[in-house]
Amino acid sequence: MNLKEAVLRAHLSYRVLARETSISSSAIHRIVNFGEYPARIGEEDARRRISAALERRSISVDDVRWPGRGYRPGLGVRLQRASESESTEGIDLMQIDRGVLQHFGLKTNPFENDVETDDDVFPNKAQAQVAAAIRDAIEERGFLAVVAPSGAGKTTIWDGVESEYGRRDDTVICKPKVMSKEKLSPDHITRALIFGLLGEDARIYREGETRGRQLSAALCSNRMTSDRKAVLFIDDAHFCSRSVLRQLKTFYEEKIGRHRLLSIILVGLDDLKGHRHVQRGR
Repeated sequence: MNLKEAVLRAHLSYRVLARETSISSSAIHRIVNFGEYPARIGEEDARRRISAALERRSISVDDVRWPGRGYRPGLGVRLQRASESESTEGIDLMQIDRGVLQHFGLKTNPFENDVETDDDVFPNKAQAQVAAAIRDAIEERGFLAVVAPSGAGKTTIWDGVESEYGRRDDTVICKPKVMSKEKLSPDHITRALIFGLLGEDARIYREGETRGRQLSAALCSNRMTSDRKAVLFIDDAHFCSRSVLRQLKTFYEEKIGRHRLLSIILVGLDDLKGHRHVQRGR
């Protein structure tokens, strides 16, 4: 198996692997997908750190095929460097005149630095911390409510997390599709979870109790067979009725032994904060 398959088999997200290896998430992405190793660490040290993380999860590194330097899967070609000894840090990047920067309202050259951490994406640490909290809730199957005024960047933060997890095979993101959020019901959420776990062509039972048993069985089967992380995301959650929030609590309490089966992420305005059924993420 190749390195990407090994990381998936070990149920390691890029963020968790980054934390365990002290290598940035973006650098982990480039190593796993493109065989590009950060110059400040070097290929040998990076491989040693990643190997240790895999072996802690019983993945034998002897069976892992490491991607070649500069290889792009799907293209079948290897990128040509300016010289064999030259690192990417030594390549002159595009320079922009100060007048051009001022004209477009830019303070710095946008081509100078690659994205390494959340700090490179979000303008302040608070937003990066929210993104990290969402990832933790997904990884640990937690319940998290993100509450902030309109325009604070809640949806933008979620979009970044969703784009990261949406490409992964070990995570399924379920979102109710209701045009009017005020009409969101427990049945809408149940259907969203069943469709997400069993597929859009799943046959959903009409009787409420039977439908609930169907969802419970789907969550248990998901954990027992594939161990995918099931994530329920609700935007504009301040519109949720008390019955919906009570149902979310019921869904969240689904467990096998001590292991919860579902992560729940709510995003909404300040009205959501005052609702007694909403608890802070655990």
